[in-house]
Amino acid sequence: MGNSILAITGPSSCGKDVLCAHLNEKYGFSVLTMSDIIRGTAARCGFSTDRTDLRSISRAYREIYGPQVYADQILQEAQEQKIPVVINGVRLRAEVALLQEAGIPVVGVTMPMEKRFELMKNRGRPGDPVTMGEFEKLVAIEESGENHDPYEPNVYQCLQMADVKIVNNGTLQQLYRKVDYLAESLINVGECAGYVYHMEGNRPSFKEI
Repeated sequence: MGNSILAITGPSSCGKDVLCAHLNEKYGFSVLTMSDIIRGTAARCGFSTDRTDLRSISRAYREIYGPQVYADQILQEAQEQKIPVVINGVRLRAEVALLQEAGIPVVGVTMPMEKRFELMKNRGRPGDPVTMGEFEKLVAIEESGENHDPYEPNVYQCLQMADVKIVNNGTLQQLYRKVDYLAESLINVGECAGYVYHMEGNRPSFKEI
């Protein structure tokens, strides 16, 4: 598969980490996470790594260096690796656009809201909402299609831009099968750019799986 690169976008707690872990364990993908880059910035600036501080420092950094700054950094790191790479946690339109311009397919992951909230509670990450009301507020902030601020996350618009959409509405094994289809399609086509639209044989459309 060489240095194939994928990027993942999607709302909080929709199965992105599980998808990336499967790509790593079964196919040898290295996993690079946007939030780890942001956490590094926060640590260097003396901020905590809870959701509020990460949002503040990432916005300030993007306003100075441009909304695509973190995507620039992680893309350079991905291109330097000799193995397949999956970039997790793309959340801005500018990030999706930069990656697509580099020939990297962006995969959108979705999941019903109630199931997402249960996953979020189970992972217990600092700063995550603990009530459904708090979770709905987070969804309104990060996923509104009406938010056109280039420096703020807009998962709704990122999903609209995605080349492929994986609907995570079944069992874990069903998600794994969809991820297998994704990875094996990359192997069969032999390249990243344009693979969504160049499937051959009798396989169904790959726009949504």
